[in-house]
Amino acid sequence: MKLDGARPNEFTFAVTECHCGLSAIRLGHLLHACTEKSGFKDYVTVGNALINMYAKSGNIQAANKEGFCYLNQMKESNIVPGLEHYTCIVGLLSKAGRLDDAQNFMRSMPVKWDVVAWRTLLNACHIHRNYGLGKRIAEWVLEMDPNDVGTYMLLSNMYAKAKRWDGVVKIRKLMRDKNLKKEPGVSWIEIRNVAHVFVSEDTKHPEHNEI
Repeated sequence: MKLDGARPNEFTFAVTECHCGLSAIRLGHLLHACTEKSGFKDYVTVGNALINMYAKSGNIQAANKEGFCYLNQMKESNIVPGLEHYTCIVGLLSKAGRLDDAQNFMRSMPVKWDVVAWRTLLNACHIHRNYGLGKRIAEWVLEMDPNDVGTYMLLSNMYAKAKRWDGVVKIRKLMRDKNLKKEPGVSWIEIRNVAHVFVSEDTKHPEHNEI
């Protein structure tokens, strides 16, 4: 864009920063610096993108700092945060292992939480082995969306980690009865500044033998 004389705007930065979190965080750092210099950092879309980028890259401390900074700025500017902003905070607290703080935050905010927000906390319960809280959250999510495949899979995986094989069998039977199937996971890897995407046992990639 710069070579063509086009000036990037807040949406340009937001889109590119979101994608950098997956496989090109070094480029993301450069974009963050450009955002600061260009004066777009205070835009909500850019702030959300930066939080997303750092969280995806595993830099939870930076994501937490950015997240709460923007949330406070919004309140100081009399901008009412929406569900997506609060969900970002839940994601940051959850990834940092602060599950009680995340749950307390959700209960204290005047918003109607959706499946995405609760499943964010559920995934963290699985990662940090808080099975009691995870089971309760899974039950809430399935009340909202009885056919949510992701929740069934997370619940099954939690049972497996806890060696509750009876629970695993029960969940898999429920999925069969409902004809629910898990979508295959996708992996990303950056080699020589090129992002490659593939799934398990994928033979369609031109370099699948090397992979």
